[in-house]
Amino acid sequence: MTYLSSPLPEGLSLNATTGVISGTPLVPGEFGVTVGATDDGGSTVYSGFYLTINMPPVVVGSGLTSPISCSSGIPITIPTAYAFADPEGKPLTFSASPNYPDVVRGLTLDPVTGVISGTPIGPIRAGITIIATDAAGSKAYSGFYLFSEGQSLRVASPAPSEAVAGLQVVVLENPSRSERVAVQIEGVDGDQVWLRSLDSQGRTVSYSSLEAVSGRSQAMVPLGQAVGLYYLQVNTVSQQKVIRVLRQ
Repeated sequence: MTYLSSPLPEGLSLNATTGVISGTPLVPGEFGVTVGATDDGGSTVYSGFYLTINMPPVVVGSGLTSPISCSSGIPITIPTAYAFADPEGKPLTFSASPNYPDVVRGLTLDPVTGVISGTPIGPIRAGITIIATDAAGSKAYSGFYLFSEGQSLRVASPAPSEAVAGLQVVVLENPSRSERVAVQIEGVDGDQVWLRSLDSQGRTVSYSSLEAVSGRSQAMVPLGQAVGLYYLQVNTVSQQKVIRVLRQ
C-alpha cells in the first residue's frame, strides 16, 4: 500500500510508505486534506479531513521585567500582557502560578488585561509565573520576582558588566530519568540566583535560591514524579533564562 495526499500546509509532509503526516506546521488556519491509499493492483481510495493549526502564544523579547520591589501597604499596579503576543492576533487570558492570593496577600490578577493590582500586605518575597493562554489552550510562560523592601515600586536595570557577561544555564542531563536534575550556572558575578521548576501546566514544582553565586556553580533542582515536559526558570536581579527539561 502506498499513500498520497492533496497539498499539505507548509511544514508538513506525508510519508508515502507509512501514510503518516508529520512535521512542524508554519501557517495557522483550517485546511482541508485529502489522503489516498493505493494497493498493489493500482486501485486507489480516498478519504479527507479538516486540519486546524493553531500558533501558540509567544514570549516577547526577554519576557517580564524582574525583579520588582514594592512596599507593604502602598498600592501598586504591575502590567504583564506586554511580555506576550499571539501570532494570530487573537486575545489571550492570563493566570498566575501559584494562584493568587496565595502568593501575595492584597494583590489580584485580572485574567483579561493581565494587570496585577492592589495593596500588598506584609513582608513579600515571591517568585511569580504568569501564564498566557490562547483560545485553543496553548500557553506561554514568563516569570518575575516581587519583593517588599520598604521603598516604592522600582524596576532593577542590569549593569553594563552584567549585560555583557550574560547568565548561562545548562541542565547536565536533559532528557532526565531522575526526579532531580543537576543545573550548572555561570555568568552571575556574585548575584543571588533563584531557581524554579514548573510542570507543563505552569504549576510550581520547586523553588529555591542560591546566595552570592560566582564563577561556575551547580545546584540540584527537583522535577515532578510524572514523566513529561517541565520548565526550569532561572533568575538573577537582571537576567532570566527558561529551559525546557524532558523527564523520561
